[in-house]
Amino acid sequence: MHPAFRSWFRLFDIFNFGLSELFGIPGKCFGSMNARLLIGAGWPFLLVLILVSGIFIYTIFTNIHQRLERKDVLSIFWSRSIKAVIIIVYLVLPSVCQQIFDAKTCQSFASNDTKDKLQSYLIADWSIKCENGDANYEGVKKVFWALFVIWPIAVPVGVFVLLMFIRPTVQSNKTSSLAEA
Repeated sequence: MHPAFRSWFRLFDIFNFGLSELFGIPGKCFGSMNARLLIGAGWPFLLVLILVSGIFIYTIFTNIHQRLERKDVLSIFWSRSIKAVIIIVYLVLPSVCQQIFDAKTCQSFASNDTKDKLQSYLIADWSIKCENGDANYEGVKKVFWALFVIWPIAVPVGVFVLLMFIRPTVQSNKTSSLAEA
């Protein structure tokens, strides 16, 4: 790809919410490649948990004096929580998926000039050889496939199911707390 064309995509680096890029911490400081993958894919879940807990506490304290019924307070809580979760997932999905796919990106090098022998290494961690017999690479592949199912497949499928669930409400030009989220 032409470098001038690629330079336009640097604009999207602003929206990279990778944990190490966000705080400027080198990836090696998080440990092995497996640990980096698990931390990179797990921190959004922790963020959602903290945010939903905060929304719960806020909803309880702001509605305690209004004498609302329990189901009304829960409805407000779920509506706010779903909105927050959708926004977080929307923002972090590309960067988490990029980190997951970095676990499969290898580069080959000529290791012997006379026999044309090539050796491949994982770009995200140059100490890991991309060979089927390498124990580190096998572990990274297992973590990759587990996270691949969770993030690039299950999250978009979950959003699709959510959209299908609210479809009748939207088509009838009515609103519900779920459709508003």
